[in-house]
Amino acid sequence: MSEDVKLVDRAMSWLGAYGDADDLATARDTWKVFEANPPTATVFGAYDSGKSSLLRRLLVDADIPVPEWLTISARQETFEASAITYRDIILKDTPGVSPGSTDARGESHTATALEAIRTTDVLVVVVTSQLLTAERALVATALDLPWSEGALWFVISRFDEAGVDPDGDQDGYRQLAECKRRELAEQLQRTLGRDLKPRVFVASPDPYGVVGSDQDPDPTLWDPFRQWDGIEEIATQLASLHPAAVALRAAAAKRFWIGEVRDQLATLLAQEAEVDNVARTTSDLYARVDQLSARLNELRVSAHNDLNTAVGAVVDQAMTSSVLTEEGLKTRLTEALELWLERQGAELAALAQDMEHQLEQQVARPSWQGLKRLIEQLSVHLPTDDTTRDSEGINLGDYKKPLLELNKDLAKTTTDLKAIFETKSKGARQSAAESSAEKLSKAGKLFKSVDAATKIVPFALDLLDLTSQINNDAKEAKAKVQRRAEIDGQLEAIKDRAVAESYGAFQSECDKLSAVLNELKTSIDAVANSLDERREFSDSARAEAATLLQFR
Repeated sequence: MSEDVKLVDRAMSWLGAYGDADDLATARDTWKVFEANPPTATVFGAYDSGKSSLLRRLLVDADIPVPEWLTISARQETFEASAITYRDIILKDTPGVSPGSTDARGESHTATALEAIRTTDVLVVVVTSQLLTAERALVATALDLPWSEGALWFVISRFDEAGVDPDGDQDGYRQLAECKRRELAEQLQRTLGRDLKPRVFVASPDPYGVVGSDQDPDPTLWDPFRQWDGIEEIATQLASLHPAAVALRAAAAKRFWIGEVRDQLATLLAQEAEVDNVARTTSDLYARVDQLSARLNELRVSAHNDLNTAVGAVVDQAMTSSVLTEEGLKTRLTEALELWLERQGAELAALAQDMEHQLEQQVARPSWQGLKRLIEQLSVHLPTDDTTRDSEGINLGDYKKPLLELNKDLAKTTTDLKAIFETKSKGARQSAAESSAEKLSKAGKLFKSVDAATKIVPFALDLLDLTSQINNDAKEAKAKVQRRAEIDGQLEAIKDRAVAESYGAFQSECDKLSAVLNELKTSIDAVANSLDERREFSDSARAEAATLLQFR
């Protein structure tokens, strides 16, 4: 098995493990179609570089009809990649690229041209005598692949316009041509960082524009210029492609599949940037939830202390009062509890409302939309099983496919997290809405519904003679110290039970909010774990791709 074939198998294995399943299937179909074609030379360049003039000249000299779509113009006239049978090979024309173009047509032409050169045995890059100018970055993108010897050609076209008249000074013309060849090689070396060793031709397809835009010219019009116009050399090299077809096609397969790996890796890295954004979002959200949890715990402690103080003040007054009735004790306890309920219920409602506001802000952030985009990207075209061999018998090796499980985790945890935002916060919103200056908070309503006062009153009613005993014993405290202690103990018991039973209802509401926050933390942890798995997946993909992309 040749090195090229081994590399192709490795590239396809990588795509099976880390790439998109549908993209891989499409790539296979594209390659099958191309593989059935004769040797192919694809012409690529800016729209005004002279591509069409070169193709017309080659066809006319070979007595091959020029297609109607092949027009000669300085404008963008080619809209799609088109194939021409040229002797025993295929010449493929591409739309002229538009460097820096921001209009839809220019961008479409450039994308079509770059896509067309993915399936070719020989790439013919046509430039003017100014060499690589605005199109340098596009050409660098096209050439950033393992081009084998003989597979990359450059044609410096329209050279009769370079500044030296070839009819009057053929030696100067040839010297300028050699100078431009060296300049192009240096330019490519600087641009790509490696020597591609391209074949460089210098040509004048239509010297002095003697034919112009005529699609069916008389080839004898070019006879006076054939000695120096460079076309015969290009035609001769095209004729040599068929004998070299096997080697050229093997090299083309290597470039094609390496290009697929590079594109899929770029997609993964773009998703990795989204992962980092989402990770920051989840970390920030976790910190917010921690803050809310801390505030809730502080509220629990302060509410309990406040309740102790409120009920304790009433009981302390009862202990020291010389005139105390059962109704007075009941009224004071009820008022103290209702004031506490209203105050702490409002605090709890404010916390719930703040929680809702913060979560709604989080969902509206661009980074949260980034998480949704990431999940959409990872949700489509995923493999449905863990097979390691495809239908054509290409060994994919013992690769893990964590992408499917990762997607499931992300989708589930995100759905859960969003559901919490949409449902739990609605509960908080309802709680906040029910709160007003005239009403108790939802928490207060809950306490009101169980009527904290009736929880206390039965204890007072069980001690019908308690207040009278307090009044009598207060006058004779020294004589009835033991009895007063018993009464004080009963009052303390009333206080403790009032606090415990009233705080229990408040605690229940706090627990509901706490459960929401804990559920949020669990979901955030699940998302964070999934993001970590995604990073590991990307790191593995990058490490394995690095060995495939070492063609420099």
